[in-house]
Amino acid sequence: MKEAIIVLASQSPNRLKLLQQIGLKNVIVKVSNFEENLPKTLPVKEFVIETAKGKLATIVEEMKKKEEPYSVIIACDTVIEFNGEIIGKPADANDAVETLKRLRKNTHNVYTGMALHYQETDQYEELIEKTVVHFGDIPDRVIEEYVKSGEPLKKAGSYGIGEFGAVFVSGIEGCMPNVVGLPLHRLHQALIAKNIL
Repeated sequence: MKEAIIVLASQSPNRLKLLQQIGLKNVIVKVSNFEENLPKTLPVKEFVIETAKGKLATIVEEMKKKEEPYSVIIACDTVIEFNGEIIGKPADANDAVETLKRLRKNTHNVYTGMALHYQETDQYEELIEKTVVHFGDIPDRVIEEYVKSGEPLKKAGSYGIGEFGAVFVSGIEGCMPNVVGLPLHRLHQALIAKNIL
């Protein structure tokens, strides 16, 4: 079986790391120019899957135009849902501090929408994964130092569970890699079902 060509439609180094973690060596990173501006009033599942599909569509079109070969293109969108509100990446440092103060001693949901396109069959697939995350109590000074480090500024929910942000998490229910931004188990199962792995 020839080696699969995996295209990751994301500039997230953590998503790339997760793919490499499961032995996918031949990963091409392509960044979609899809404008992520869907209204946050949408139901959270619709929000993440529509954003992922938008990212996917731009890369599929680009690769078809250039006639570039691939086995699968993977596009994702990950957000936090807290008290019925969708929380994406923070607007600035103050927003990150406020978000973390709201999340502490509370429970939130992490949703990832994943859209896949298989070149050989020209088939699309959509997956949605939810993980429940519990935050412990975090002193203000820790939150403020963390935000000053710059780590949370490009993360949904203003924290990275794969980095220092893991110290805020007191418990988790569901897929841990999903909180990083890629539901690995579901993805692996989908690629096995299509004989890509």
